[in-house]
Amino acid sequence: MVLGRGDGGTPCALKASDPYWSGNVSIRKRLGTGLVGALAILAADVALALAQITVTPDGGLEPNRTIHTTGHAATFLVSRSSGSGFGASISFTCSVASVVIACTAPGNISLSPGQSQNVNVLYDVGNEGTGTVTLRANSLAGQDDGFTNVPVVVP
Repeated sequence: MVLGRGDGGTPCALKASDPYWSGNVSIRKRLGTGLVGALAILAADVALALAQITVTPDGGLEPNRTIHTTGHAATFLVSRSSGSGFGASISFTCSVASVVIACTAPGNISLSPGQSQNVNVLYDVGNEGTGTVTLRANSLAGQDDGFTNVPVVVP
């Protein structure tokens, strides 16, 4: 795959067969490859070499919550796949839908490839029904959403 051209007009190429990089993209230098092209490839290499992020559950179910209560916690598992890379700082945002009326996202965490960590989203509920809490993880290693359903009942 060719990303761009270097200063000398020679295409800057990528290869994914180098076993040192465990199948991730690495730079293959060619005679005449310029600095601009090499930097573009290096940026792509760094982004693709990072282990991916996943957030679960994707469709979980919280216990029944009583109407008009606050301070509930939904637990999500944030994981980075195995692979090359280094510790990545992960930030979070949360969102709610329907009868779940507010949420507070967890603080930032750092995970190395192959690591996982549970985080809690605090949320409040309103009227009777079923709502949703969604957690989004953002990092240089990518982003992913997880969500859980929240049944809200009358006592």
